[in-house]
Amino acid sequence: MSVYNEPENWIQEAVESILNQSFSDFELIVVNDNPASESLKNHLIELAKKDQRIKILANQENIGLTKSLNQGLKICKGKYVARMDADDWSYPDRLRKQFDYMESNPNMIASSALAYSWDGGDSLNPIFRPTEYDDILSYTFTSSPFIHPLLIMRREVLVANNITYDEDFTRSQDYKLAIDLLQYGMISNLPAYLLKYRISNQQITSKFGHEQVRLCKEIRRKYISDFYKKFNLGILDDDITIETIKTNRRLESLHISFLKPDNNDKRNFKRSMNAIRRLFYYSLKTYSLNSLYNFIISGDYFKYPYNIRRFIIVCLKHIRPEFIPKLL
Repeated sequence: MSVYNEPENWIQEAVESILNQSFSDFELIVVNDNPASESLKNHLIELAKKDQRIKILANQENIGLTKSLNQGLKICKGKYVARMDADDWSYPDRLRKQFDYMESNPNMIASSALAYSWDGGDSLNPIFRPTEYDDILSYTFTSSPFIHPLLIMRREVLVANNITYDEDFTRSQDYKLAIDLLQYGMISNLPAYLLKYRISNQQITSKFGHEQVRLCKEIRRKYISDFYKKFNLGILDDDITIETIKTNRRLESLHISFLKPDNNDKRNFKRSMNAIRRLFYYSLKTYSLNSLYNFIISGDYFKYPYNIRRFIIVCLKHIRPEFIPKLL
């Protein structure tokens, strides 16, 4: 857990929700990234006095979340590394369920779980994430497949492959980490609600929205480009046009016809290509009746990951291109 400027009562709630877990064999590493605050320093010291499992790591200066998380990773000793944010609240059986899940699924190098968005009161709204590895592969083209403060990873995999948070990304570091992890093994999400994820105007997404959007676009482009290279599909266009979409569709047909992957690979490839095309429709350089006509006659919206809402969004974006930001 990295702390910076969260209200002390939020930090208290977050820490206590971990200390009160039904699974008790853990160390809680708290990285203080606001060493100039005497109040925060004293508050953390008082918390550590109450439970010897708490270890405080104080940065010499403010270095940001990404580097702070890497500082914490360096001193982790457990079989697993689990994340927690200083403004969220974990259900009492969170660590027990996540530990048991990872023990029962040795093929998974990392996993997360489901959460409720939370305003600090009684209102809870479920946050969607895919749970199965096959679904995660295509979902990740759009955004991070993990709820970051619920992430749990095998430390031996991190150490063996020198996996850390990419310090070139001061925001969206969780999204970049998810893609990095996919290079080394399978990831999934436990289908259980184990966290209350606080929504507030103090969050990184709220305070640095434009920068987060820019970095997410960069991550998506890299993920698609690497996917294209993996299957020898060529180079991703700088500007997304209707021809980019048509080429994507032709490449999908050629790959399936000639390479003939097994059923599961074929399914994952088709779903990934359709997920990429959906991003293309959200990110066209220009919108026209021609591109809308192409979308409607393509039948892509009958395939994963489409639903009626996403079909409507693509249609509305042709009428009002500013309706949602371009994703690429």
